Amino acid sequence: MSSSAKGTDCVTKRRPAAVTSNRSPINDLPISKDDIRDVFREEFAAMRQSLVSEFQKTLKDMVKSELRSIREDISALDKSVSFLSKEYDSFKKDWLSYSKSIHDLESQNLELADTVRDLTFRLQAMEINNRSSNLEMQCVPEHKSENLVTTVIQLSKIVGCELRENEIHHCTRVAKLNKEDNRPRSIIIKLSSPRVRDTLLAGVIKFNKSNPTDKLNTSHIGISGDKRPIFVSEHLSPSIKKLHAAARTMAKEKGYKFVWTRNGRVFVRKSENSPFIYIKDKVTIDKLP
Repeated sequence: MSSSAKGTDCVTKRRPAAVTSNRSPINDLPISKDDIRDVFREEFAAMRQSLVSEFQKTLKDMVKSELRSIREDISALDKSVSFLSKEYDSFKKDWLSYSKSIHDLESQNLELADTVRDLTFRLQAMEINNRSSNLEMQCVPEHKSENLVTTVIQLSKIVGCELRENEIHHCTRVAKLNKEDNRPRSIIIKLSSPRVRDTLLAGVIKFNKSNPTDKLNTSHIGISGDKRPIFVSEHLSPSIKKLHAAARTMAKEKGYKFVWTRNGRVFVRKSENSPFIYIKDKVTIDKLP
């Protein structure tokens, strides 16, 4: 065996080195990364679509439910508004009717007030006319055996206006308005005419002015005992008496110096130089300055 052959025989044979490849093992699989990515995208899209659909359905159901509730509330509100509108219309109709009735009643009341005022003045005029010849004597003591005609004649002599018996048509005492009043009952004297009445009344006023310290009293008409003042005035109707009393009260409050009656009418004057004021009614008193 030759040496070259020997040399050749002695060379150790090595296993060929494995060839390194750049491909990943996964690349040898049937599904690639792109496929997985596509599958994932599809699943995610499907899931998202499902969630969106479910959310939309849920939202739609919620909206429907809320809208249904709102519609019911609106319907109930509409019914309430309709009811209130009808009630308002009914109330307005009634109010207009009542307002008209009140206006009519107020107008009637004003007319009735004017009528009452007119009738009151007419009645007062009749009462004044019926009393035009009358006088009223107050604070004359009562006696069982008294003769009122004689008493009146005696009074007329004292004041310088002597009356004849035929000029005295009637004399009587009248019942008290206040039964608890201790004063004697007043005497009503009906004379023959207003002229005779006015003459006697003027005599009484003149006598009292002429005798300021000894004005007309019980001693002048022959009644013994303590002297008690006697008052002679026109025979006023109850309504005029009240008006006269109210005028006297007002005169004290507002400083009016004179208050008097003449022919059944009440007059006031603030001072000697001021004009007189005819007191027609309580309204006139309230308006006095």
